[in-house]
Amino acid sequence: LLETVTRVEPDHLGAWRLLAQAYGRAGRTAEADLALAEIAWRRQDRERFDFHHARAGQALKSAPPSSRAALHWQDLNQAREEWEDEPAR
Repeated sequence: LLETVTRVEPDHLGAWRLLAQAYGRAGRTAEADLALAEIAWRRQDRERFDFHHARAGQALKSAPPSSRAALHWQDLNQAREEWEDEPAR
């Protein structure tokens, strides 16, 4: 249900937070970090974004490149590249 909410209402930070907690409790740490990176990106918090994005990337090294989590990581990686020309906040 929370995955659906975040797809339909991607700016709903509370849903992302609950999704991160659910993933964490289920031992799905890569997905939890992706959800936390998504929150940080939407808040324009570069430091937290980089932290969670990097952790998710490490956890996803053995994941199939076409997995949902790997594709989400790639999407967030594009967002990260957009920040490269901007100073950190």
